[in-house]
Amino acid sequence: MRVELEREGARHHAGERLVGAVVLAPDERDGLERVEVSVGWRTHGKGNSDAGRPIVVRLDERSLDEAGEARLPFAVELPSGPVSYAGEVVSVEWAAPPSTRAVDGGRRDGEASAR
Repeated sequence: MRVELEREGARHHAGERLVGAVVLAPDERDGLERVEVSVGWRTHGKGNSDAGRPIVVRLDERSLDEAGEARLPFAVELPSGPVSYAGEVVSVEWAAPPSTRAVDGGRRDGEASAR
């Protein structure tokens, strides 16, 4: 499971629209109930860490019936802040990791950064 962004490797700015797709291999689709992307920020570095409440986008699983790799598109407007920052003491990083929930309650998380 991975996230592909429309502008892969590009900087995304506050207020812009983040557009991409979660890509699932055939063996990752069995028994799925839900696929989501959570766009949010977190701090890390020296001292306490913090995280904002993510914007959760639930994706349309109907295209999971296709044979082969499934692409589930999404688009979300990025909030006005906080802006990404990489410092010596603290850093603010944005990410858009995908996650899936299976019918049996199991959960799988993927990773993708959208700086």
